[in-house]
Amino acid sequence: MVRSAALLRHTLTLVVDDVGIEIWDLAERRRLHSMKPQGQVNYAVAEPSGAGVWYSDVDTKADTSRIVRLTVPDGQNSNEIRLDQAVTCLAIDDDGMFVVIGTQAGRIHLMDATTGQVIGHRDLGSSISRLHIQDRRAFALTCRRKVASWEIPSLERDGLAVVPSLNEQSFFADS
Repeated sequence: MVRSAALLRHTLTLVVDDVGIEIWDLAERRRLHSMKPQGQVNYAVAEPSGAGVWYSDVDTKADTSRIVRLTVPDGQNSNEIRLDQAVTCLAIDDDGMFVVIGTQAGRIHLMDATTGQVIGHRDLGSSISRLHIQDRRAFALTCRRKVASWEIPSLERDGLAVVPSLNEQSFFADS
C-alpha cells in the first residue's frame, strides 16, 4: 500500500509498505531507485538534483520524529534532525535548498537542505495536512481548511546566516 506520494517536476517519490522508498522518473516511465531505510517511513521527497531523498519516520521509544536525508543511490544517512512533534508532510523547493516540514501540532518548519538546520517556523494552530512549494512560494493546508502561504527566501552561501521571514498570508477555504 502507498503511504505517501510526492511529485517534483518529473520525479515521483513513493513510500510503499514493505518496500520503503521508491523514486520514479515519469518522463522515462521507469523506477530509478528503491531504498529500505530502518524504521517506519511515513513521508519522503526526492531532491531535484537526484542526489538525495528526505524522509520522516517516528522514533516511538523517544516519542520524536526524525527527518533524515539519504544519499542516492547508496542510501547512506547524510543528515538527520529530530522534532518533538509528529511529522504529517514534507515538501522541497525546486532548487533543493529548502525542506518544509508540517506537523500534527500545526507547526511549519523551514529547514536549510544543505545544512539540515531548521531556520524558521510558524504555528498555524491545527494539524498540517498538505504542503506544496511552487515558484518560491510555500502553501500549507491545515485540517481545519486554513490555507497559508509565504515566500521562500533565498539564502546567502557566504557564511552569513539569513533567517527568513515566514510572513504568511492565510485564508479559509469556503464550505
